[in-house]
Amino acid sequence: MKKQWASHDCLNIDLDSFNNISAALMHMSSAALMENISVLLSNANMKYPTIEETRLSRLLILKEEFGSVAALAEVLGMSNPSQLSQWINRSPDSKTGKPRSINSASARDIEKKTGKPSGWMDQPVYSDNEKLTHAIDILTGLPKNEIEKIAGIIDIYHQSEEKIINGNGNSK
Repeated sequence: MKKQWASHDCLNIDLDSFNNISAALMHMSSAALMENISVLLSNANMKYPTIEETRLSRLLILKEEFGSVAALAEVLGMSNPSQLSQWINRSPDSKTGKPRSINSASARDIEKKTGKPSGWMDQPVYSDNEKLTHAIDILTGLPKNEIEKIAGIIDIYHQSEEKIINGNGNSK
């Protein structure tokens, strides 16, 4: 039985086929490839989280990173962690009834105080499985020659990683 590289709906690529198509990718210009990928990314079927969901996910990451809501509140200079708890629990706002969420100014302040780059709170968090599914969805929309070019780029990247891992630039 052949080792599968990817399997998604109508796309089944065994590892041998994936490795054998890498040379064909070298014939497409990088600009054309990037343009096509950009179009596909903008039209992909991936469900994107709202900014509120994204910021909540990032806040939960910070909570884990710092160990607790209280520890994170301390880093953020909050004397009382209730605001953090309200964001995490999505407590309804007493005036609007909508779940409390992190506004842009608070997101930038959190980033600054936790040493994260500006905009980090606004970057969606995806599981590895979601990323792989998204990549496969993109690949299934590309013509075969473009898929082959991408496979070649991946192969070149993989070979360069092997050289680094094996040291001195020598492949085993």
